[in-house]
Amino acid sequence: MSYNIQILAKELARVQNKQIDESILGQLNDLISRGLLVVEQKSPVLVQDSGSSQIRITTFIRLKLKDQEYIEKLELENKELKKDVDAIKSLFTNKED
Repeated sequence: MSYNIQILAKELARVQNKQIDESILGQLNDLISRGLLVVEQKSPVLVQDSGSSQIRITTFIRLKLKDQEYIEKLELENKELKKDVDAIKSLFTNKED
């Protein structure tokens, strides 16, 4: 009986993982088609293991936000503005004391 439960649990996990993968893939495709996400890919490279005759193909792939530099600049500006706002708040709080 426990063997059947294990098989059922494995199948449920497989189905759930497939649903998660499909959902993530769909969202990535949406971001790519809207031009918000860019796929950077280098040409495939053949690598042969020195101890065996196995050959592997490796490919470098990276997902990058379209305007990553601009986003990082805005994040930095937000941090600086938050510090300024906090400093102004503390000035008013100290005057009230």
